[in-house]
Amino acid sequence: MPRSFAPDEIKQIATSVLEILVYLQNRIPPIIHRDIKPENILVDEQINVYLVDFGFARIGEGEVAMSSMVKGTLGFMAPEQLFNRQLTEASDLYGLTQLKKDSNYEWLQEVTAATLQQTLKNLESAFKNFFGLRAKFPKFKSKHRKQSIRYPESCSIKNGGLKLPKLGIVKASISRSINGKIKSVTVSQTSTDKYFAAILFETDDLITNSLGKISGIDLGLNSLVTVFDGESCYKVEPIKPTKKYAKRLRRRQKNLSRKVKGANNRRKAIKVVARGHEKISNTRQDFLHKLSRQLVNENQVIVVENLCVKGLARTKLAKSIQDAGFGMLLNFISYKLEREGGKFVQVDRFFPSIKLCNCCKFKNDSLNLSIREWVCPSCQTQHDRDENAAKNIREEGLKILSTNTVGHTEFQACGETVRLVGTCTKKQVSVKQESPVTAPA
Repeated sequence: MPRSFAPDEIKQIATSVLEILVYLQNRIPPIIHRDIKPENILVDEQINVYLVDFGFARIGEGEVAMSSMVKGTLGFMAPEQLFNRQLTEASDLYGLTQLKKDSNYEWLQEVTAATLQQTLKNLESAFKNFFGLRAKFPKFKSKHRKQSIRYPESCSIKNGGLKLPKLGIVKASISRSINGKIKSVTVSQTSTDKYFAAILFETDDLITNSLGKISGIDLGLNSLVTVFDGESCYKVEPIKPTKKYAKRLRRRQKNLSRKVKGANNRRKAIKVVARGHEKISNTRQDFLHKLSRQLVNENQVIVVENLCVKGLARTKLAKSIQDAGFGMLLNFISYKLEREGGKFVQVDRFFPSIKLCNCCKFKNDSLNLSIREWVCPSCQTQHDRDENAAKNIREEGLKILSTNTVGHTEFQACGETVRLVGTCTKKQVSVKQESPVTAPA
């Protein structure tokens, strides 16, 4: 039952809330609450104040405790849990049980309990990444953006469709056969109202390709990749999807800007613009997937430069670099090679692959981006800029493999005083877990 507070008690409560906010503000990184509502303030009989907001709770001078609390829900965590600063599966289940009984949260009964528990696990992982300074503060999902739900159990393939708990069999286009036990299914909805299912399942060890070439790859804008395998050299031109669909996207965006905010026609125009962006994204991903698959099938070892893509994206060529998808291509090659049992070798970004003559090792410091072909002043050999770089990258990769070291080189791109950043034969790349099955509904 709600109770009334004396003026002194209200003053004490307000002081405690301010102390908590100051405490959170002084943390590194600071935690700022922009929307504190009355239901986020819990007060017990001893006038102990609990601020529960965005998954945080604090009492007195204790530390901030993670909670699986839903915003605006009262009484989720017991005081002893706040004191111990511990989360148990029982407390999470208790909170879900109470929420399901609340008339304001009846929609929670539309999904299985395992799905709700998976959401709490995702929330816990998000807070752990935040406190570990690996990610920003978690945000609440918006119903106007991409939606997703994960089913951790009770999923199967039946009658050519996907069987999901409490939904039954959903018609789906299965791209490949499922030969193992299904561990989880993640259903996502895109901004263009398309549904996809990513299926995670157990399978036997994949057959690795023990035979193959060792190729060096040079990335560029005129030629997306220049590949040298020790015998021949070939180039693959970029498709430039943003430039290809620029006029169509511009026309749709201009049409969107004329619509009145809040009108149905504006919502329809937003979907049209989203389909344009989706077309560009799908075109780029399809091309890069096919190119990376071709390179992995032809080679056992691929050597590339360890480019700073984020730094290149801040230059005047940012639009072209992002349209080419350097980072995405390296990502695809890396995880596909790992699946096939190959090796992905990265040469130091300061290695002068372009300025170094592949024949006599003369370093030409006078080269700039406008020079596509040049003649070595030392041995008079004529070089194609990209092909020469691919040969040097392959040769440096062979040195790294033979010595099994980080592959430091005696050459520097910006002078002899530059301290080299160590290269590695395998870099931990952030790989988005792709499912071998994609099922549009």
